Amino acid sequence: MKDLTTGRIEISSQNHGFCVIRDDVPELQTTSVNPHYGTLVGLTHALLPLSFVHYTPEPLMARPCGCYLFDRFRSLLAR
Repeated sequence: MKDLTTGRIEISSQNHGFCVIRDDVPELQTTSVNPHYGTLVGLTHALLPLSFVHYTPEPLMARPCGCYLFDRFRSLLAR
C-alpha cells in the first residue's frame, strides 16, 4: 500500500476479489493505492468527515501500523 499524502509504503493484506471505483462519487479523494496493481485502497471525502481504507495494516517489528490512520480520522471529525 502506498499512502499518497506521505509517499509512505506499507505491507498490507488485501482481498483482491474486488476493488472500489472512485469515479462513482466525485467528492471522494484517493489517499492510498496498491502500487503493484494500481487499485484504490484508501479514500477520504472532500466535504464530510468520512475516510476508509480497503486493506489490513500488518504489524511492523512488533509495533502496530495504521495508528496514523486513526489520528487522521480524528482530525476529520474535529473539522
